Amino acid sequence: GAPAVPAKSALEAIVHLPPQLAQAQAWVSAIGVASLAAMFALRRRVSGLWRWIPAAMAVAAAGGLAGWLLDLDAALRIRMPESVRAGIQHPAFETMLARPDLWLTLALVVFTFTLIDGVESVASVKAVDKIDPWRRKSDGNKTLRAMGTCNLVSGMLGGLTVIPNAVPSRANIDAGARTLWSNLYSGVFLLLFTLALPGLLARIPLAAIAAILIYIGWRLCEPALWQRIRAIGLDRFVVFVSTVIAILATDLLIGMLIGVAIELALLVYLLMPSPRHVLTGRIDARAAAAILWRNLAGAFRDPVIKHRVENDPSGSVHLLTLGSLKGFNLPWLEQALEAIPPHEALVLRFTESAHIVDHTALEYLHHLQEEAAASGRRLSVEGLERFHRFSAHPHATAMQDAALATEQAQRDARAQRLAALAARHGLQFTAATTATINPHDFVYLRRGDQREECNRILGDWAGGTVSVFDYSHTSPPDYYVAHRHTLLVFAPPSAVRLPDFVLTPGHYLERYLGHLQELEAGAPDGYRLFAPPGTDPRPLPQPVLAALAACGPLYVEVRRGVLLAFAPHRAPEDEPRIECLLEFAAALGVRHGVIEARASPHVSQGAR
Repeated sequence: GAPAVPAKSALEAIVHLPPQLAQAQAWVSAIGVASLAAMFALRRRVSGLWRWIPAAMAVAAAGGLAGWLLDLDAALRIRMPESVRAGIQHPAFETMLARPDLWLTLALVVFTFTLIDGVESVASVKAVDKIDPWRRKSDGNKTLRAMGTCNLVSGMLGGLTVIPNAVPSRANIDAGARTLWSNLYSGVFLLLFTLALPGLLARIPLAAIAAILIYIGWRLCEPALWQRIRAIGLDRFVVFVSTVIAILATDLLIGMLIGVAIELALLVYLLMPSPRHVLTGRIDARAAAAILWRNLAGAFRDPVIKHRVENDPSGSVHLLTLGSLKGFNLPWLEQALEAIPPHEALVLRFTESAHIVDHTALEYLHHLQEEAAASGRRLSVEGLERFHRFSAHPHATAMQDAALATEQAQRDARAQRLAALAARHGLQFTAATTATINPHDFVYLRRGDQREECNRILGDWAGGTVSVFDYSHTSPPDYYVAHRHTLLVFAPPSAVRLPDFVLTPGHYLERYLGHLQELEAGAPDGYRLFAPPGTDPRPLPQPVLAALAACGPLYVEVRRGVLLAFAPHRAPEDEPRIECLLEFAAALGVRHGVIEARASPHVSQGAR
């Protein structure tokens, strides 16, 4: 309830915080503290009605009730205009033109908001592309045009700037939304609340809204996020921490510019010849400067050195020879790829002139591989095996190292045990950490982000092919905490034809199965069976039921005739349970048919 003191930076706001706390009102403080505690308490709701009620909505409603019971002063609650017309304030152009002393300030404000809104808009759509279960790609240029048009109209009506935001998009995806209509619904509901329930909104205390914003801010910078950034590599962590400190010490625009300057300084350091070589006479200063300039320029110019089209029996193959690839010159590569027909094969080959490939570029290449796998396009990335990665993360910045040894890294204790298990069953093993590709379009592998796999066991099994690997990913509500499982992927022999279905223990992942229909029969006790429309259940064969019982509760999914199964808990499986998974695959390999593709009156619409 204390009056806020305007501050230009977070550090200045912290300096003004003690006297504000001394003036705080007890009931207002209690509402704020209770609202913040409720936001954290509702973070892990997993059952009952709370699963379907957003925490922010529950906290705002409870805060509004408290504000009404305590009859808080209007200055402590959300301010709503008396009417929509009263809330529209057109820009005062006449006043602005009469004050030449304000022109420079206004120009700086316009430039600042344009730059910030543009960067945040593009960053938001790129972030949403990564968590989109259908892996669609947004058009950044269209986003900027839409943002500019909306901001122009909103500003003329006296409104705030309009920018895409990853938070409501995340909520839409979690709720099962698939199209841009979800954004329209969000706007319609906001308009309805504003028009029909202004008095109700005006009852919500500012303390409750502040608690929600504090919670969102915490989620955006909680310790787990810092750990994830550090895992990508020390170079990313240095830029990240430096930018955060710069933003807190100055403001958002200056902090962003300082972050870009630090990124450039780090790039210069990485690409410059060693000062020791200059001091010891192994290379003269002029030659060192020329090498630095050549390497640095390569990180900003078009990375496509040569584009050659070859023909093979399957059709045209586009071979792109690449140099250094960073976020600075990535748009050139995107333009070159957009000019290639999407069905033709593609080879991206890094040559000796490629000195560095950063985290942003590697992440882009991974999503390119995912899109190719989903569409059936042939795509390969060559030459990265000569690069030294800054960490074990599959998207860590990499620099070319001619002296890099090709020897396999020493395996940890788990890798050694799994290698022995693979050898006992005549299977192959690799401990390498790679980004996960989802060529079979499994529903489970669509969700989350930062999908990685390691310790892979693979080979021929039960007449088909099997792959067992340790898998990690992030998913809501812990967006930056890795969930770890051991997954089984089994392609049965051609004689065994498995229809698409999902067998899930209890309510696990039901929100992601809205496009399927739940079958009322055919599932074992404790399980729920989902399948595409027009399917009818058949009993699971007894060997499959026995293997399912031995392995414990499993999530089982079949897509395009390939099976995925795992136990839905975080810990990777030990060797006996991995053997149970292999037995489960073997049971399916000798029996076929779980559900049939024919109409049935037992099909219930939608997931319960």
